Amino acid sequence: MAIGLAAALLIATMSNVQASVLNLNAIAVTFAAISFGICIVVALLVLMVPSESQRQRWSQSRIQDGKFSHLSDLVFVFTWSAMSQLISIGASAGLYLADTLPTAPGQHIDIAFRIFLAIFGVVCANAVSQMITVVGTISQLAHVIETDSTQ
Repeated sequence: MAIGLAAALLIATMSNVQASVLNLNAIAVTFAAISFGICIVVALLVLMVPSESQRQRWSQSRIQDGKFSHLSDLVFVFTWSAMSQLISIGASAGLYLADTLPTAPGQHIDIAFRIFLAIFGVVCANAVSQMITVVGTISQLAHVIETDSTQ
């Protein structure tokens, strides 16, 4: 998250940056929307694809001294990442709205734009890291389903 904040603050100090930021904003919204869809679809697939016996085993197995089952942990990963993507879309909307606020004469980038740019950087860095986690989890899940089905 520190990298996202540092990058956002560095961008805010550059000249003539608002157009570039809004293009980056559009890319981030597209990424977040696609990622949100992937997370929701995979969460549903986790509940539908494995056989009933696999789901039973996953719902009853847990880490030693853990509160939640492996199945609930798995669904949590996907739903949490989906919420992270929604927050990213909200930060993008805030950045867009901050850009449309009127600025005082002589100011290059007003304070609201800088604040939303910093929030945008942190939230988008988190959303990307969440998506990396989701991709890794999907890979591990595919391996578990394949191994489970051959036994």
